[in-house]
Amino acid sequence: MERRYKDKIVGICLAVYDQVVPIVYSNHISLVAKWNRELCEMITFVVGDTSFADAMGGMVEAGLERKCTHMLFLHDKITMEESLLSLLLEADKDIISGLACANATPFEQTCQMYLKDSDFQYVTAALPLDNKVHTVDFCCFECVLIKMDVFSHMERPYFLDTAHELGHMRIPYNKKCKRAFQERAREKGYLMNVHAGAPLGRVGREFMVSPDSESPNGAGKIVLV
Repeated sequence: MERRYKDKIVGICLAVYDQVVPIVYSNHISLVAKWNRELCEMITFVVGDTSFADAMGGMVEAGLERKCTHMLFLHDKITMEESLLSLLLEADKDIISGLACANATPFEQTCQMYLKDSDFQYVTAALPLDNKVHTVDFCCFECVLIKMDVFSHMERPYFLDTAHELGHMRIPYNKKCKRAFQERAREKGYLMNVHAGAPLGRVGREFMVSPDSESPNGAGKIVLV
């Protein structure tokens, strides 16, 4: 079978810190294998036991060495649909993510917007499952596809552990790192995009939400575990 995107090499980036969730990794492994057969060459990078910023930066460096055209960063708690990678590649954006699933009821698909005059600085906004690409302030770094050209225009280290210097003290550690990267990329002129036709599922301690682009509210099937 001839791959659809013969000129693409996508690096899959997995930073593993928590306990491996079997249903998540079976989803990731099965999709990566299928994408490798049908879409494009896939190279998987797995890093753990180091700081989040070092793990992310190390995988980018490895991707550059292996001549990757894109890096797909994945979180160890999200699941995806088979169509996700082709949708993100066809959108042809420098930075584009799937549509994040909130981790609390009603589990709607959301993005985050920046509020300059708010004490909270960020607000979560629901997006419709309209199959369109939306430009937002912060895309979902739990499943984001980034062209390697973006990193060639940014200074090392690509990901910073010192994001608290930007004043975002309320944001948990790894979220500061991800948002700081997006703020720096935006300063270079890059836009953050979300594909509303590529919803993501999420596995939590007491719930599992499957990605389901046909569901009216985007939540898909909710299973308490």
